[in-house]
Amino acid sequence: MSGFLLVCVSACALLGASDDISTALHETLQGRANAADIQQALNETLGLQAVSPSGIRVTGRQVSIRELDRDVWAEELDPEAVVLSAVTVDGHGPEPLKVLAPLPGAGDPGKPEGSGKWAGYLRTGSGLFLKLDSEATPDGGHVAFECPVPGDYLIAAEPLREVDLLEKASLLPSAPPPSRDPALKEKWGLFPVAPEIIHGPVPLVLVHGAATDRWAEFIHWATYSPEAAAFREQYQVWNFRHEMAGINAPMDFDPGCPVFEESIAAHLARFLHGAETDGVEQDGVRYWFPPGPFSMITHSSGALKARAFMVNFPDYAERVLACVTLGSTHLGTPIATMEWNRHTISRLGIGRLNLFDRVMEFLVSINYFSISNQSDLDAGWLNGDREGGKGIPFRRFKTWTRADGYHRRVLSPRDANRTDARTLPGFEGDDTFEPKEPLDTFCGGMDLITPAERGGLHTDKLFLYASYYGRNFDLLGTLERSGNGLMPGWLNLAENVGLWAVALLVNLFESPGGRYPLGAYTLGDGFVPLQSQLFMDGHETAPLYKTRTRFGWTVPDFPLRPDMDLIREHTLANPDRIRLFPGWSHLETVTGRYNKATGHSELFSMVAEDLLGVL
Repeated sequence: MSGFLLVCVSACALLGASDDISTALHETLQGRANAADIQQALNETLGLQAVSPSGIRVTGRQVSIRELDRDVWAEELDPEAVVLSAVTVDGHGPEPLKVLAPLPGAGDPGKPEGSGKWAGYLRTGSGLFLKLDSEATPDGGHVAFECPVPGDYLIAAEPLREVDLLEKASLLPSAPPPSRDPALKEKWGLFPVAPEIIHGPVPLVLVHGAATDRWAEFIHWATYSPEAAAFREQYQVWNFRHEMAGINAPMDFDPGCPVFEESIAAHLARFLHGAETDGVEQDGVRYWFPPGPFSMITHSSGALKARAFMVNFPDYAERVLACVTLGSTHLGTPIATMEWNRHTISRLGIGRLNLFDRVMEFLVSINYFSISNQSDLDAGWLNGDREGGKGIPFRRFKTWTRADGYHRRVLSPRDANRTDARTLPGFEGDDTFEPKEPLDTFCGGMDLITPAERGGLHTDKLFLYASYYGRNFDLLGTLERSGNGLMPGWLNLAENVGLWAVALLVNLFESPGGRYPLGAYTLGDGFVPLQSQLFMDGHETAPLYKTRTRFGWTVPDFPLRPDMDLIREHTLANPDRIRLFPGWSHLETVTGRYNKATGHSELFSMVAEDLLGVL
C-alpha cells in the first residue's frame, strides 16, 4: 500500500501538481483499503468527483456539491411532492456533470418513500423545475442523471405537480422582462420587412450588433436593387429589433440555463415562436413566420447572439440553413474589455486625466459596454492565450486606476469573458477586474458557445465575412463613397476615420511578447481583430499575416495580407466559407458600401449568392 501511495504522489508531481495537491492526496489515501477507494480518493483530490454527506456523487471537472435543506423550496411545490434531496452542484468543463444519488430502501429511517419514479430536476426559477432524463441503476439502488449546468437541483419522485415542470420544448418566457426604458422595450420584436416586395418562401432573420440597428442599406438593396431580384424570389426578410439603450439584456451563452428573463437569445426564440403561432401584425395586415427552414445574417456581436440562440435552442438550430456573420466578434474584441482599454489609454499618457472614466461613464449611460450590467463581458475576449509567442499575448502590463495610479497587473484581453475568469491565476486581488463578482443575470461565458473543434456547435452553418485595414487607409476613396449610401456623408466619413484611428492605435500598443513590429492586432476592421472575425481556434503560433526576415528580424511583409494557409488550418468554421474584404471597415461590412443611385453592393451580392446556394 505504501508503495502505491508513493507512485500516486510521484505521478502528481510529474504532472505538475502543486505541493498542496500532493500533500492532500497523501493524506486522503491514508487508510484506503482497496483499489475502488484509492480511485475515489484520487478523483476527489483532483476535483474530478465530489460526494455529499448523504452519498450523492457528482463527477466532472473541478466539481463540488453542497446539500441543502430538503424543504428549501417547499413553498414552490405541491404539498404532496416527495423530495429526496436538494443540492447545489458546481463544476467546469465541456461535458455535463454526472450525478449518482442513492435511493432510500424500504423503511429507511428519515428517508421519504416515493410512489413514483425518482428523477433529477433543475431549478430554473421560482416555482419552475426542468425535469432531466434520469434512470435507475440496474440494482435499483441509485438514480443517475446529467446536470446540463452548475446550479440547484432536486431529486424527487416524479411526477411533480405539472405546473411546476418546465418542459424542454417550451423554454420561452411568457412575457418580456422588465426594463428601465419600457417605451424603448416596446419596440423590440421580430418584424417582416417589405413583405409585398421581398416575398420568397424562406425567411432570413437579421440580427444586429450592440446598441443599434444598422440594416438600412441591406434592406434598401434587398427591396429595390436589380442585383437582388433572385434573392427576392427565394427569401423574405424579418428584422429582429432589440435596441440596447437603457436595457440590461445579456446574450445568455449557457446552453443549459433556461432562466431567460434577460436573454437576447431567448427573446429571439420567443419572438420566432410567436410569429409562427400568432403572427405579427403590421400596417393592419398579419404575417406569419413560415415553420420550415430559415437563414440568418448578423453583424458584429449579433453573431454571438445568433450562435447563443442556436446552442440554447437546438430545435431551431436544426432549421437554420446558413448564418452569415459580417465583421463579427466570434472571439470578442479587446475594445470591449475594460482592462485592455485602461491599459491602452494609460500608455498614451492621458490616463491621469480620467479621460477613460469620463468616456466610459457616457457609454455606460446608454448601456453600450456596461460594466455595471455586465454586457461588456459578452463581447470581451474569449480566453485561449498563453504567455508570449502567440498572436494575442497573456502579459503583464502597466495599468492605471483612479484609486491606485500606475501599477503592474497580470491581465489578458481574452480573460474577461470566461465563465471561470475570476478563478484563473493572476486575478486574485486584482482591483481592475470589473465587476468583482458575476452578476445574477450572468448565465455563462463565451467559452460555452465556442466548440473544441471545427464544425461543432453549429459552426458548420457559418459564412465568415471579414475585413481589415492593415496599415493603409484610403481616405480619398472613403470620402468619395461617403455620400453614396443612406447615412449622412459627414457621419459616414467620421465613423470610418474613427475606426481607422482605433485600428492604428490597437496595432501600436499590442505586439506578442513585445516583439514589435509584429502587432497582435495588426489586421482588423477598426473594432474587431481579424482572428476574431475568422473564428480562429487559438492554437496558431504565428501572426495572421505574411512576414519576411530582414537583417535577422521577422517583420511584416508589405503590403499587408493575411496568411491564408494559417487561417484555413486554424479557423473553427468551414475555410471554404471565408470571404475577405481588404481595406473595408467594421461599418462598411454592414452598409456594404451600398450605392443607392446604382443599387450596387459587392458585399450584398456575394451574401445573396451564398444564401441562395444553401437552398
